[in-house]
Amino acid sequence: MVLATGCQHDPKVLGYTEGPYDTPYVLPGDVLFISFPGATNLSAQVKVTADGEVRLPSGFGKPINSTGKTRPELEKALIEEFGKQLRTPEVNVSLIQSAAVVYVSGAVMAPATIPMSRPLTLLEAIMQVGGPNMQKAKLDSVSVVRNFQGEQRTYKVDMSKAFAGGDVVPFYLRPFDSIVVPTRVFNF
Repeated sequence: MVLATGCQHDPKVLGYTEGPYDTPYVLPGDVLFISFPGATNLSAQVKVTADGEVRLPSGFGKPINSTGKTRPELEKALIEEFGKQLRTPEVNVSLIQSAAVVYVSGAVMAPATIPMSRPLTLLEAIMQVGGPNMQKAKLDSVSVVRNFQGEQRTYKVDMSKAFAGGDVVPFYLRPFDSIVVPTRVFNF
């Protein structure tokens, strides 16, 4: 069961409705391989700077801003900038390592930041940090905090069935989601 708190919104934002997430945009910190089939000596592995710039090896030209661009849009921008210098105006941008992460905290064995190098479900993220602390975790109200289009939304997900061996609908995470496994309150 998934509940969203806050105002009414488009249900497509929920992790499980659209399936696995593939980061469509180039992010600061991403490691890219930029290849020029017509000039292989210019091909390079680059890391997108904190301000979103893609800087090719020195002497090749000015940095390209990748902020808000998909990989195909970045390819187009690179061709626009450098196409006249190439015999074959063709460029391919591939993702080597994504800068996208999710954060897992609360009543888990080892809270951590997890790289999101592939589509990731809530269950997988919790298991990657060693699983829940079964003596302390309140699994029926795990929070996923997501920033979406400038708005923060919190989803409450009942993970108790998943950790009891039951069936559960996968809740797919998005880059930079924060997961909080709450601690049960003990009244002595």
